[in-house]
Amino acid sequence: MKNQKLNNFEVTFAIEKGLSVHDFLFGKQIEKLLNDNYSLSDYTDKYETLFIIFQCFAPDNKYMQVKENCKFRHKKKIIELYTIVDYTSFKTADNKAREQLLIISLTTALKNFIQSKSMLFDKLTNNIVNLF
Repeated sequence: MKNQKLNNFEVTFAIEKGLSVHDFLFGKQIEKLLNDNYSLSDYTDKYETLFIIFQCFAPDNKYMQVKENCKFRHKKKIIELYTIVDYTSFKTADNKAREQLLIISLTTALKNFIQSKSMLFDKLTNNIVNLF
């Protein structure tokens, strides 16, 4: 079985069981817009895929203590960016506010974690903000 080629930008979610995955579908729109408009090679020559994992869990969930972080998978040329979406705000927000929460979560995580000399993260963050 051949390895499946990943997109430049991949988005997925890890969410509290009481939340609806449909409320996070804007994240897949982010993925599509990024892949339609940008190439990760515009920002780095070391990595081929930026994997964005939006995490949204109740703060009192003792089984899921999520953290924002970033993992660089050098051999696979993948960056895994784990970002946290504020559960309380997301749960009570309307669709437009939820979209904004995802964008803010993503751009904040980019600024906090992608501090690599081989990555033009400011340019990527600005492009994401300009898309939305």
